[in-house]
Amino acid sequence: MYKVLFLSLFSFFLFGSCDSNRHAAYMAFDNVRYVKGFPHSYSLDNDQLVEWDIIGMKSFCFFDSLLVVTTTDNSGLWYFLSSKDYRFLGKFLRRGGGPGEFVGFPRADDALFYYENNQIYSDIYDFQSGKLYKLNVTNTLDRQGLDISIKNDSLPSFLFDRAIINDSTVYCKEIANEERQQIRFLWKNGKKRVPTHFEQLNSVAVENRENFNILSTITRKSPTSDLIVEVPINLDQINLFSATDSFGLTICPNKEKLDKIGTIEDKIRWNRTYTYGGLRTYKDFFAALYINENELRFQTGRKTYPEIQLFDWDGNPLAKIKINQFATHFDFDFQNHYLYVLNSATDEFYKYDIRDILKQLPN
Repeated sequence: MYKVLFLSLFSFFLFGSCDSNRHAAYMAFDNVRYVKGFPHSYSLDNDQLVEWDIIGMKSFCFFDSLLVVTTTDNSGLWYFLSSKDYRFLGKFLRRGGGPGEFVGFPRADDALFYYENNQIYSDIYDFQSGKLYKLNVTNTLDRQGLDISIKNDSLPSFLFDRAIINDSTVYCKEIANEERQQIRFLWKNGKKRVPTHFEQLNSVAVENRENFNILSTITRKSPTSDLIVEVPINLDQINLFSATDSFGLTICPNKEKLDKIGTIEDKIRWNRTYTYGGLRTYKDFFAALYINENELRFQTGRKTYPEIQLFDWDGNPLAKIKINQFATHFDFDFQNHYLYVLNSATDEFYKYDIRDILKQLPN
């Protein structure tokens, strides 16, 4: 299903020597795996529109029996509902400068949900203030009043990506070098540390600061290990790596070559491919929403239906699921055996019955 090539950084520069230096830049590890196919492939057309009165949907996620929807409603940015019957449980979180309010715009799918002492919590990063909040979801819903506290007030602000490794360590990514680079590092007890294998990704830069999004990724952590997965929004690859040891793997699921940063930068913005648009992580696998649409069509009228690509935590392909809606977000409801997708541009929210597919995936 795939072949593995071990490429040294010397080889990258050697093969790119006929181009300028910037054309020899790859945001990849030495270990590159080219996927030759997925063991299972599905095409779904059994979509069911979820009909409700929630408007201004920006994202959503499932945790246990909860469906959490991020909206633009500042009287309560997060709507909590029962995943089984969409029963409304409450809406909470506001933007502002007061206690328990967020300067930035918190998204539920960016937050970490977990159990602690038989209660559901969510860790929420405030982009502009750098504060990490701890929301007691169980108490908030039971009491219909916000139960939130500051968990960490020493994180850097304006982090483009972050993932909580443990109580003392956070994986971070920030803009640097006059917005020409994106630097990954670990933040532990108020100190920054850059593991050696992070440097392979950090060393890449764009020539023009206006193109920094070429290096942007959606980042998530495994729920059960220290593994981090990144899907770029303009590069056709996936990076999977450890936060605590030297493991690093670049996966090319869709073509047999790595994207050169310089080649992408040479294209005008509207001709660049919007590659990945969503990422979700689960105990036994991660799933990425492959858009594969140039940016002009994505903004003015999409033509290509996306697919959801599934990989295990060793980077092996498991399955791809082609859907018949122009989704921007997705998540699996394992309790009720559905795949949900959202088009945030139209507020259309669909579900697919995938109980037969789930039987073939790792538990």
